[in-house]
Amino acid sequence: MTVETGEHIMSARILARAALVGAGAPALLGPLTAATAVAASDADGGGARIMAAPYAVVPYETVNVRSGPARSYDKVGSVAANQARGAYCWVRGETIRDHGYTNNVWVKLVEGYVSAVYLKGNEYGTCPPPRPADRPPVSGEEGGRTVTVNPLRPSSPPPTLGPCPTPFGRPGLTDATAITELLNEVDRIEIGRPETDLHIVEADLKRPEIVLESDSWLAFDGERLVAYGLLWDESASERVDVDHYVLPDHQQAGELILDALQARALEKARENGAARAVVHLHLNTEPTLDTELIERRGWHVVRRYHVLQRPVDAAVDLVPELPAGIRLRACAEGTDRARVHALYQSSFAEHFDFQPRSYDRWLHDVDAEGLDWSLVWIAGTEDLGDVGFLLARDDREAMGWIRSIGVLSEARGSGLGGLLLRHAFAAFAARGRDTVGLGVDTANPTGAPALYARHGMAVHYAVDTWETVLS
Repeated sequence: MTVETGEHIMSARILARAALVGAGAPALLGPLTAATAVAASDADGGGARIMAAPYAVVPYETVNVRSGPARSYDKVGSVAANQARGAYCWVRGETIRDHGYTNNVWVKLVEGYVSAVYLKGNEYGTCPPPRPADRPPVSGEEGGRTVTVNPLRPSSPPPTLGPCPTPFGRPGLTDATAITELLNEVDRIEIGRPETDLHIVEADLKRPEIVLESDSWLAFDGERLVAYGLLWDESASERVDVDHYVLPDHQQAGELILDALQARALEKARENGAARAVVHLHLNTEPTLDTELIERRGWHVVRRYHVLQRPVDAAVDLVPELPAGIRLRACAEGTDRARVHALYQSSFAEHFDFQPRSYDRWLHDVDAEGLDWSLVWIAGTEDLGDVGFLLARDDREAMGWIRSIGVLSEARGSGLGGLLLRHAFAAFAARGRDTVGLGVDTANPTGAPALYARHGMAVHYAVDTWETVLS
C-alpha cells in the first residue's frame, strides 16, 4: 500500500505562472479582446491548426520569433514571409530600427514575440492598440526613445475595450502573500473554502530546481493578481511539471501563461538532452481554467486523484495497541530520517509518475528543517525489519495532513497501513485537530483507496492530472 499525497494537491491543485518580461522593465500588453480563435498554418508542425489567439498577423519578410520582447531573448523559431500567425496582443519592448522604421512594439504570438516593424498592417501589426492615454505618439519622444510609426501602417482608431493584464516577471518571496491570496480565491471557487497556506507558497518559490527568472510568471489586471504559473523539472530528462492558476474572468491572461509554460517546458527538456517534453499539470475536476484552452493544445487527462478527509476526536481516536511482532517508532534520529527516505524510494518505485529523489532533495521537499519529526513513524516486523512509514505534518490551517504513507511490497496485507493510519489519527486528535486529510491516486494498484474508505475517509475534492507531449 502506497500513497504519495504531495504538497501541491493539498494547496488545492497544481498550476502555474507566466511573466512576459520586457527588456529591463515590466511589459505592458495591449488588449486581448476578440472572442474567436484564428486558424493559421504551422510551418514547423506541418498542416493547419487552430491557434487559441484572437488576431492574425502576417510578416512581409521572414522574421525571428523570440521568447521575450527583445533581441536579447532566445530565438525560439521564425515565421516565413506572408505566413499568417495567431497573435494575442502587443507589448512594448526593445526599440527596433530597420527598413527606415523605428518601433518598440512587439507582438505576442502563440510561439513567442516578433517585432511589429516586420509585420503588415499598422504599428501594432493589426493588433488593437491600447487606450488613447496608453498609446505611444505617432512620432517624437517616448521615455527618451524615438518612436516613428511606419507611414504605410496608419494608426488604428481607439478601441472601446481596455488593455489586457500587465504581466511582469521574477516573482520572489515578496510576492508570496499576493500569490497565496490568489490561490485561496481559486480555492473558494473550486472547493468552497480557502486551504492554501503562505508557507507552502514560499516553499514553492524556494524550490532548488526552479529559476524564478525563467520558470515563473505572474499576470495582473491593474494591481490585482489574476494568474500565476510555475514550472519545475525533477526528472533531468523529458518530464516537466507545471502549475497554473487563473481567475475565471481572466482566461486570456491564463492563455498567455499557458503558452509561456509550454514554450519553457520544451526548452527545459531540450536543455536536459531530451527530444520532447512530457508535461503534467494538476487541475481540480471543476477548475477555474477553461479546459477547452488546454484540450485545443493537445492536453488530456491521464490520472485522477482524490483528496480525502476524516473527522477525528480525542475521545474516540485512541492510540492503537500494537499486534504481537509489530513495532512502531517515531523518527527521531538522523539515521531514522535516512531510513524513511529509503522506505519511501522503495515503496513508491513503481508508483505512477514517481520521480526518484536523492536524500538531500527529499529533505528539502519535506521541509526537513520545519517538519515536526515526531509526526513521522516507522513500522517494522520481527521477521522483516523496517517495512513501512507514515509522514504527516501539522502546519496547515485547514487540517492535519498525511503527506505520504508506504509499505514495502513484501509486507503488504499485514495490516501495517491501517495501523499507521490509526496511529496518525490518534496523534492529530490528541493535538486538538478535528480533521485529517490526505490525497490518493484513484488507480493506485495497492488497494489504498479501499483502505482509506474502511477507515472513514471521504472525498473532499478531486484533481485530474493533465498531460501533453511537446516536440
